[in-house]
Parts: sequence; structure tokens; C-alpha cells
Amino acid sequence: MRWELLDRYLAGECDIAESQQVERWAAEDPERRQLLEQLATLDDPDPAAVRSAKAVVWARLGRTIAPGM
Repeated sequence: MRWELLDRYLAGECDIAESQQVERWAAEDPERRQLLEQLATLDDPDPAAVRSAKAVVWARLGRTIAPGM
């Protein structure tokens, strides 16, 4: 999964095919689904909490995405 595609998905900028690709990817693994949901809800008004949560989520996500994909 490409980081750019995940970013576009979370921003609501994907077309139908791209959205389906991300959703299939997330459906393959409960941890991926959880990470995607966490990324989608990082609108906490507390900047320190957002930075902390983003660091944790992106680190976990980085372990689930094969490099160069």
C-alpha cells in the first residue's frame, strides 16, 4: 500500500476504485483496519495528543506496509 494513497483516502480524495483498494487492504487484516480507523479520527484539538497518537499509529502502520509498495 502506498502512503500517498492512504493519505488521499483519509482526505476523501480517492476515486471509487482507489477507495475500494484501500478498503480491501484494510479488510485483509484487523490491525490494518484499526490503524486506518485511528488515522481517520486524529482530529483531536490537542496538538500534543495528535502528535503522540500520529507517531504511534504511523509507526505501527509502517510495520504493516512493505517498503517500496
